[in-house]
Amino acid sequence: MGKRSRLVATQRETRQRLEKVSQIRTLNSLRALAFCLLMATFSERQGSGRVISWMCTYCYLSEEEAAESIAVGRRLMAKSP
Repeated sequence: MGKRSRLVATQRETRQRLEKVSQIRTLNSLRALAFCLLMATFSERQGSGRVISWMCTYCYLSEEEAAESIAVGRRLMAKSP
């Protein structure tokens, strides 16, 4: 295999890896949004304080992170038809 062939193969592999990373990041973003929606729904049923406490204990989030997740979920719920 010549130098040019190795270069082309390396570029192809790099492009494939970058595409895979992009797909993973997209999935992670979607999972985060789904989590926010779920926590917002729970907070409407159980109360924000209780859900924040649960998130701190079981999801290892700070109170600020938990409250922000709920707020994001509520904004998403308000925008959805």
